[in-house]
This record gives sequence, structure tokens and C-alpha cells, in this order.
Amino acid sequence: MRDFKISFVTETDGERETVSAVGACAVKSDGAFLKFSVCGVNYLVKATKNETRVKASGDVDYALVFMPDKKTFTKICASGFSMRGEVETTDYSVGFAENFLNINIGYRLTVEGEKSFRRIHLKLP
Repeated sequence: MRDFKISFVTETDGERETVSAVGACAVKSDGAFLKFSVCGVNYLVKATKNETRVKASGDVDYALVFMPDKKTFTKICASGFSMRGEVETTDYSVGFAENFLNINIGYRLTVEGEKSFRRIHLKLP
């Protein structure tokens, strides 16, 4: 794994937040693995052409699985409460090479009947 600086963009129902983080990354021919922290949350990301897994731990705990045109389920835990959610991947684009990584995923998250559209964009360098 090598150190890197990443641009981490999240968008929820049109509200955009961009943060930069420093972490570790390994890119191989079959996928990429990233480890970084943002705002008290530690992230582990494993991305391939067909599936991306995001595990968050810290102030908030959850695991998301994104697959093109598929629905998956998650449990979100924070400060003494937990909720179950449904994740529907609507856009999925993952590209990687030795010194390049671009993950762009759009998805609908439904938690307790409330739906929101979200986007994750991870870019290296």
C-alpha cells in the first residue's frame, strides 16, 4: 500500500460536500483497496469493475455494497441507535490503473421510509 491524497465528494439530494483526506491505497489489476479517515469516521473501500464495498467505522458505523442496477441492504449505527436501509445503485463507474483511481457511484438510500439520492466520488490523485 502507498500513501495518497484523495478527493472525497459526497452529494445528498443536491447538497455537495468535498473533503480531502490522506490515506493508504493499493491498486492491482483486479481492483483497488483504500483506507482513509474523514471527520471522525474511518473508511475501508474495496472497488472492482463490478462491485464496490464501503465500510465505515467510528462516529457512524455502516457497510454499503454497490453493484450496477442492484439493490442491497445495510444497517447504520450511531450514538445508541441503529436503522436498516436499502441501497439501490443507479450509476456505477469505477476506473483504475497503477497511479489512477476514479470511483463515481450514484445511489438511492431508503431509511425508515425516507428516500434520498446520494453520490460518492473518490478520485486519486
